[in-house]
Amino acid sequence: MHRSRWILASLLTGPIAACLSGCGGKDKADNFEPPPAVASNPPVPKVEPPVVPKVGDAPAPLPMAPMGVPSVGPVPLPQVPSPFFPGPKDPLLVPKDPPNPFVPPPMPPAPDKPMPDKPILDKDKPFEWPTTLYGRPMSEYIKDIYDNDPAIREMGLRTVPGFGPVARPAATKAVLSRMNGVNETDPGVRAAAFEAIGAFAQLGKDGGLETEAETAEAIRILVLSLEAGGGTRLHAVNTLASFGPRAAGAIPSLIGLNMTKQERAYETRRAVASTLGSISFVKDTGPSARALHSLADVLVHDPSAAVRLAAYQSLVALGPPNLPFVVGQPKPPTKIDEKAVEGYVKSIKTRLLPFKAEVGSKERESPTGLMERDRQVEIFARLALMRLDSKEINDENLSGIAKYIATPGNSGPKLQALNALGMLGEASAGRINEVLRALEDEDPNVVTAAVTTVVMMGKEGKPAIEFLEKLKTRGSKKEDKEAKDLPREYYADLAARAIKAINEAKPAGVKP
Repeated sequence: MHRSRWILASLLTGPIAACLSGCGGKDKADNFEPPPAVASNPPVPKVEPPVVPKVGDAPAPLPMAPMGVPSVGPVPLPQVPSPFFPGPKDPLLVPKDPPNPFVPPPMPPAPDKPMPDKPILDKDKPFEWPTTLYGRPMSEYIKDIYDNDPAIREMGLRTVPGFGPVARPAATKAVLSRMNGVNETDPGVRAAAFEAIGAFAQLGKDGGLETEAETAEAIRILVLSLEAGGGTRLHAVNTLASFGPRAAGAIPSLIGLNMTKQERAYETRRAVASTLGSISFVKDTGPSARALHSLADVLVHDPSAAVRLAAYQSLVALGPPNLPFVVGQPKPPTKIDEKAVEGYVKSIKTRLLPFKAEVGSKERESPTGLMERDRQVEIFARLALMRLDSKEINDENLSGIAKYIATPGNSGPKLQALNALGMLGEASAGRINEVLRALEDEDPNVVTAAVTTVVMMGKEGKPAIEFLEKLKTRGSKKEDKEAKDLPREYYADLAARAIKAINEAKPAGVKP
């Protein structure tokens, strides 16, 4: 089955990677909430030229709004079958994806020698993980995990993943021992253990640990930890996402009312929505019907815009449910459960009805004019509709997304709208004029997103070539002392690659 690239980065790996925020700051009319607390609050990064790897490198997520500003953040969307949204073989790569705000990586001490920004892709020159950190070998940090001092245990747990894959067989048992609430009563140490085991799972090829028994034990402890509430519950939910479909057995525990409607912390509800998108697609059976029901009928109606966005992103990642089949019998051709889809579409569309003040509500108007008050959440609601039902790829939904590309000021809605149209590929070509206008936007991130979007349109992006030729002359010159834009060389290279990709693109459905 064809697998399309659905990536916010942890949307997003980053951590896809795109938030209810914009580069220009918070829009008073939107329903914003701050991101969940992570290890520390990073400062707002300086605007730097986005990284555009050479054509042929591994595909990167679509551009997302910069981190470091108020954000509900995207999650990196897993690769799942997508019969409706084909994309070109080599989509234009875009700005470096932001870190995943849901699963902050362990923070080890600074290595004794600088580590590159990313692993070297040359198979003949593999990435060299450090053998010592702060002058100490891995074996000493593993011993620290058993120390009587909880601060030392926590530092050991946060450091061992920094040694890379070699740490998995050496340290997994020690980390598992600190995940167990019987052995470890300090919540901070347990949180560090959860993060370490999640890092080990991501270092593997298939989302598992060294052995099936260790994988099963880690997931068992995490599921039991969901009953703890508070920060322990949040860390457990986040860590389950690292195991992907291997953690599908946790779905019944994640969709309970105690985890959705009754859970007080919106950070946890958002994490639930995100994690369901990461663990609920099983290769042989497709998306979990129970997970889809929780996302489409419960979480998209959450009072928090952050939770609703995460729910829609997971729906986009998972896609429509398949009709069930009898296990043990010959598997019939995959067919979509149209009845279930109809119910999900109906539930989502209630969020896109004209605004009407609810009884007892203080809200007397909506920035969008719809029941869904947030612009960026509305964009993903429409994208989710089109992902679930191809009949929803219509003028109403395409226009409902494209109109935000011209939103003045705040870049958040522009980026989300461009991301959404890019995911649609050739199906969004009717809105290419709106995308072309974004090529002149003052925000370099919006420009790069617009270029990516026209490339994702494949052959239908040809009308953009003359505008891309003009883009080659934009930017600051090398001799500019106070550059107010990205270097001219960046735009010239970006436009040249885009033109090449469009000219070489194959029509949708045609294998290269």
